[in-house]
Amino acid sequence: MIKSVLIFNNHGKPRITKFYQQIDIGTQQALLQEIYSLVSKRPDTACNFLEGSQMLGGKDTRVIYRHYATLYFVFVVDESESELGILDLIQVLETNISEIVSAYNEANKLKKRSGTIATISTSGASAVARDMGAHFASTVTSTLQSTLQTTVTHSTTVKFITVS
Repeated sequence: MIKSVLIFNNHGKPRITKFYQQIDIGTQQALLQEIYSLVSKRPDTACNFLEGSQMLGGKDTRVIYRHYATLYFVFVVDESESELGILDLIQVLETNISEIVSAYNEANKLKKRSGTIATISTSGASAVARDMGAHFASTVTSTLQSTLQTTVTHSTTVKFITVS
């Protein structure tokens, strides 16, 4: 049975923690510090399996971890779990998290690139139209629309609001 899943950085700062047993916050912090001190001192060539201490639940508890770049992925399990199976699970978890973060970052870059131009120009058109009055509103909006069509990529949808 998996007792907890922990992901923390090289400095011991937790990034993701999930405990599958009811544990108070103070004990969780102590567990994180103990596991970090055990795992961070070991070289990368050492075995990825550790026997649990009294705080973790005794001899029947194991700590299985993997170090990737700046993150430690740690599973605290009981003796019924397969160590190699948990290492495979850690690999799958790391791969999926990496793909999700990459896709999110790529979408964020595209959103910032196209959204900034459209947002600024659209709000600028509305402000100019309000200042100049209703007579020039359609002229200003159509001019800015044609300018934006040349600067915004074809995959971006821009919505204009005409102020009258």
